[in-house]
Amino acid sequence: MELGGNFKQVIIHIGPPKTGSSAIQKWLSENLDYLREQSIFYPAHNLDENGISSGNFEACFELTDKKRLQLSLTRFSKLKTDFCNSGCNILLLSSEYFFQNIDVVNKVFGACKFIAYIRSPLDLFESSYNQAIKRHSCIKKLDSYFTFSVRNIERLDEIINRLGFGRFILRPYERGAFFDGNIVNDFLKLLQVDICINDEKPINQSYSVEALEFKRLMNHFYLDQLDSAIDKFLQNMVKINIKGSFLAEETFNMYKEQSVSSLVQLKRNFPEAPLENLIDLEAKRPYPGYTEQRIGSVEFKAITDSLIASNADIYYEICHLIVWQSYLPIFKNRLISMFLVNYIEVQPFLKGKFLKLIFSHYNLKTKVVI
Repeated sequence: MELGGNFKQVIIHIGPPKTGSSAIQKWLSENLDYLREQSIFYPAHNLDENGISSGNFEACFELTDKKRLQLSLTRFSKLKTDFCNSGCNILLLSSEYFFQNIDVVNKVFGACKFIAYIRSPLDLFESSYNQAIKRHSCIKKLDSYFTFSVRNIERLDEIINRLGFGRFILRPYERGAFFDGNIVNDFLKLLQVDICINDEKPINQSYSVEALEFKRLMNHFYLDQLDSAIDKFLQNMVKINIKGSFLAEETFNMYKEQSVSSLVQLKRNFPEAPLENLIDLEAKRPYPGYTEQRIGSVEFKAITDSLIASNADIYYEICHLIVWQSYLPIFKNRLISMFLVNYIEVQPFLKGKFLKLIFSHYNLKTKVVI
């Protein structure tokens, strides 16, 4: 049963994942009054300290244990009341959870419009791996993490075919194709909001190679809330090295071919989709060169020193947790020894024989991925 009849117009941004949703949601969340002046009601939601959120799906949905959305009648009733009281003509919702739960959303809101950004699957592949290290404690190298997939494109193809192309506003996720140069301006243009944002601060940036490897090493340890502090520090670092690709050239070209093929198929199925430039750019994308997935002692020490200089308290808390997990095989890694040097200097009980005990007591044969 369709429940959205009381809403004048509903626009739902569904992502998909890794297509700039964080930047869009941060701007929307920080400009609620301005949006209302444009007759757009965007339910408020929280942002974490890095400006990242899951959007405002909780305005009317609950998340189950299996990460599926289910309607909350209490929240939905409040949303309808708040929207009616706002005097706005457009209800705007944004969350990447809507992408995998679009049938539930469609059942609730009926004739709503969906906004989706289309990103190159090859871009998405390495970006998703970067995210897995940043947010999901991944410790594996790219070649042993997961296989290449075009499932987001296939998913879009399937839901557009089922719900109808007229229900979707599609945009390429490509900086050169964004209106006025960035994704926030591009998104606002779709809403017919006449404003240009020139000082967009990057949100949820990818790490440099060195920062990525530093975080991958730290992921071997349980650091609890300190993970977010490390993430914030690494995102704010000046990049020491420009990232190429962790893929060999032959693999890169094979994945590029699959990526182009999936985009061409989507364009063939929906000729009005604005994908010409994205397909052309993907087909002509050069191999950026191979970047070995490792970090040297010099680079690792530079990051460690920078962390101590920027927030010594966080550094000592991290060291404390690492020492308490000295039973892990990774604890004997030479870079961990380097990381702990400053901590040991201010912890007398760790010096001398006790330090030797920590580093030599365990004769484990477990192979550590690093």
